[in-house]
Amino acid sequence: MGIFFKKIEKIATKAFLSGAHGEQSREKLRKIILLNSISTLGIAALIALGLVAVCQEAYWLGAIDFIVALVLAGLLTHLRITGNYTFSGYTGISVLGIFYLYLFISGGVNTTAFMWHFTFPLVALFLLGVRHGTMAIMALFLPSLLFLGINLLSTNINVYNQDFAFRFIPSFLIVFLFSYLAEKSREKAQQEIRLINNELEERIETRTNELRREIEEKQQAQSAILRAKQEWERTFNSVPDLIAVINQNQQIIRANKAMSAALNIPLDQLTGMFCYQAMHGTDSAPDFCPLKQVQEDMEPQSIEIYEQRLQKHLSITVSPLLDDNGVFYGAVHVARDVTEKKRAEGKRVAIEAKLQKAEKMHAIGLMAGGVAHDLNNILSGLVSYPELLLLRLPKDSDLCEDVQAMKDAGKRAAEVVTDLLTVARGAAVSRSITNLNILAREYLNSPEHKKISSRHPSVSCLTQLDRELCNISCSSIHVKKCLMNLVNNAAESIEDKGSITISTCHSIVEKPFTQIFYVEKGEYAVLSITDTGSGIAKKDLEHIFEPFYTKKIMGISGTGLGLTVVWNTMQDHDGAITVESSDMGTTFHLYFPVCHDELSVLPEINELKNIQGHGERILVVDDEPLQRDIAGKKLTVLGYKVHAESSGEEAIKFLKKHSVDLVLLDMIMDPGINGRQTYEEIIKMHPSQKAVIVTGFSENEEVIKAQQLGAEGFIKKPYTLEELALAVQAELKKNKR
Repeated sequence: MGIFFKKIEKIATKAFLSGAHGEQSREKLRKIILLNSISTLGIAALIALGLVAVCQEAYWLGAIDFIVALVLAGLLTHLRITGNYTFSGYTGISVLGIFYLYLFISGGVNTTAFMWHFTFPLVALFLLGVRHGTMAIMALFLPSLLFLGINLLSTNINVYNQDFAFRFIPSFLIVFLFSYLAEKSREKAQQEIRLINNELEERIETRTNELRREIEEKQQAQSAILRAKQEWERTFNSVPDLIAVINQNQQIIRANKAMSAALNIPLDQLTGMFCYQAMHGTDSAPDFCPLKQVQEDMEPQSIEIYEQRLQKHLSITVSPLLDDNGVFYGAVHVARDVTEKKRAEGKRVAIEAKLQKAEKMHAIGLMAGGVAHDLNNILSGLVSYPELLLLRLPKDSDLCEDVQAMKDAGKRAAEVVTDLLTVARGAAVSRSITNLNILAREYLNSPEHKKISSRHPSVSCLTQLDRELCNISCSSIHVKKCLMNLVNNAAESIEDKGSITISTCHSIVEKPFTQIFYVEKGEYAVLSITDTGSGIAKKDLEHIFEPFYTKKIMGISGTGLGLTVVWNTMQDHDGAITVESSDMGTTFHLYFPVCHDELSVLPEINELKNIQGHGERILVVDDEPLQRDIAGKKLTVLGYKVHAESSGEEAIKFLKKHSVDLVLLDMIMDPGINGRQTYEEIIKMHPSQKAVIVTGFSENEEVIKAQQLGAEGFIKKPYTLEELALAVQAELKKNKR
C-alpha cells in the first residue's frame, strides 16, 4: 500500500503541483488534490450555470457565475505554480462562502440556489479542518439565518416561506454535524496514524543509525592499519633528514625520499644497496662507520663528518633495532645536514667579533670624549690669552707675530679636539639654515683647500652644483670639515694626474634602502665627492669609517679620524652616507634632509668697537677657574660688568639676592648640579632670565632641554672674543620672555 500511495502521490504531485518546491505531506497533498478537483469541477459547473442563467435572462447571476469561475481559475493557477495550499484554500473557501451567500439571498433560478449550502460543510471541513472549517461554516450559516429571519418578517422580501425555513435549518445543521463528526474522526485517525508512523520512523532511524555506526566502525577498523601505514610513510618521506633502515649486513631495507634525492639514486635502486656504497661510494665500510660499535654496545652512536661526495656537513646517528628477545637485527641510519648550522656558527663568531669591535669603538669614543673635554679646558687658555695679549700689544710690536702663532696653534689643536668630540658624538652642535652650494664654495676658497691643492698640484677640483638645490639645517663647520676630509682623501688616492668633482643635487628617496647607512624615504640634498683614484679595496670598505683605520703615513696625512668624523657628522644630522668604489675611482654621497626655511643671516665680521657692551651685568658660572678667568677678562674687555661663581648651587644662591642681565652658563660642572638643572632653578626665581650656554662636551639632550627652557644661545669651547661678543649681544637683544 505504501508503495502504491507513493506512486499516486508522485503522479498527483506532478499533475497538480508542476511549479511547487519541496516534498509535500500526505495530508497536505490530499487537500491539494481535493482543492484542484473541486476547483476544476466548480469552474466547469459555474461556467455551465452561467450560460444557463444567461439563457434564462438572469444576466447578473450569470455574470457572477463567470466571475467566481475566473477567481477559482486564478487560485488554481496560483496553487499549481507556488504550491501555496494555505492561501489558495482559505481564499477559495472565502470566495465560495460569499458566492453561496449571494446565491442564497438571490434565490437563484427558481429559488433553487440554497442547495449549494449543503455542499459547503463538506468542502470547508475537509479543506480547512475542524476548527477553521467550523468557523467558515458559521460565517456562512449565520448571515444566511439572519437573512431568512428578515425574509420571514418582511413583507417586501418574499424569497423563502416559513416551511422552507423549518426544513432548511435542521437539514443544514444535520449535514454540518455529520460532516463535522466525519472530519473529526478522520483527523483523529490521521493523528494516530501519524504518531504510529513517527514511532516507526524513529525506530527505523535508530536502527539505521546503529547499523550505520556498526558499518562505520568496521570501515574505520579496516582502514586504521592502512591509514597508520600511510601516515608512517608520509612522515618517513617528509623528514628532511636522510633516513635508512639497514639490516645486520649493512644493506638498506628501506630509505626515505630525502635520502634518494640527496644521493640522486632512485628508491628502488637504494633498496638492497650497502649503506656505505650508497652514502660514500666506497666498496667497504669506512673506519669512522659507527655500526660496528652499535652492534657491540647496543646503544645509539653519533658522529659528525664532512661528506666530500655531497659537499655537506653531516651529523650521523645510528640506532640499533632489537627484536622481542633483544637480538640485534638491524639499525636506523639518520644523517642530518648541519651545513647551515656550521655556517650560522661561523656567522655568530663573526657577529661576536663585530660586537667586540663596536665595544672597542665605544670605548675609544668614551676615551676621546673624556680627553677632548679636558683638552678643551686647557686649549681655552692657549686660544684666549694670546687673543687678549694681542689686544694689549701695539700692532707694530715684535711679539705680535709670536703671540698670533700661539693663538693659531691653539686653534689647530682645537680642531683636533673637535674631531675627537665628533667621534665621541657628544659635542653640542650649533645649526643654521644654509645651502650646500654655499658651503662648497666657501670650502673651495678656504686656506685648508688651498693647502691640499698646493700639496697635490696635478689634481684638479671641479664642481657641478645644482642651482635649484634646497636648503638644509646643519652645522656649517662640521659639513665643511666633512668636505675637507673627503677631498683630502680623494686627492691622496690619485697617484698621478686626476680630478675631484664636488657635485650637489636634489634627490627624492621613494623606497628606503640600506647600503652603509639606512636611507629612509624622504627628500634630500645630496653632496657628492667623486675622484679618479685607484679606489678602495673591497676588504677595506667595511673598515674605512672606523677610528684610526687608515692607510695614511703617520705625521703627514692626518690623524686617521677623517672618515669617522664624516660618519658621525651624518648621524648627528639625521643623514646618510653611501660609497661606490672601483678601480676607476670612488664616490661618496652625503644625504642631508632638506629644509624649506630661508637662509640664516650670517653676522658680519665686526671690529671690537662694534661689538662692545654697555655695562650690562653678566654672571659667569663655571667649575673651572681658568674658564672663569678667561670669560671674565674677555667680557670686561667687551665692556660688561662681570661676576663669577664656581658652581650651579653658588649661582642660585647669588641670584636669590641679586639680578643680572645675562648668565654665561657651563653645562658640565662636577661636583654638583649641571647647567640645565641650574637654569631650571634660576627661571623659578627669574622667569625671564636670559642665558648663553657654554659647552665643549655635553649630552646633546641636556643642551636641547636647556634651550627649550629658554637658554637658546650657546657657544662652544674654546671660543674667540668675537664669538663670545656676538653670542652675548644676540641674546641681550632678544625680547624678554
